Amino acid sequence: MKIEKLIEKNKENYEKIAISEGAIFNRLSWLKMFNDKVQIYGIYDKDNNSIGGFHLYKQKRFGLTIYRNPPFTPTIGPFLQIKAENSAAVMNKWKETLFLMANFFENLPYSSAPGMNNSLAVKVCYGLAVATIS
Repeated sequence: MKIEKLIEKNKENYEKIAISEGAIFNRLSWLKMFNDKVQIYGIYDKDNNSIGGFHLYKQKRFGLTIYRNPPFTPTIGPFLQIKAENSAAVMNKWKETLFLMANFFENLPYSSAPGMNNSLAVKVCYGLAVATIS
């Protein structure tokens, strides 16, 4: 599985999955209100088929880059189209996806305020912001 920024040719499939598996807040019609501040990502299986997605709202506050859920939007997603019917297989797919997302968040480009010795990173998971100092 992999996560990639949503490109034009995948938008139709993303929208279909968002309608069937996500919430109104995952739909492109909702997310376009935030213009280029929202970053939309697709989740793809090993055969490069779209199986889900999520979104992040990128903003600068006090010289820091922050990723969070968009205004008036309760979560960042995620949503998945899982074809397995066995509940253990469904949970394994979610577990795999959440580990993939956690690694993705770890590699997002964060910035620190000028003059800070430590870098302060604000990370998101399920719409919750967590600040870490490294």
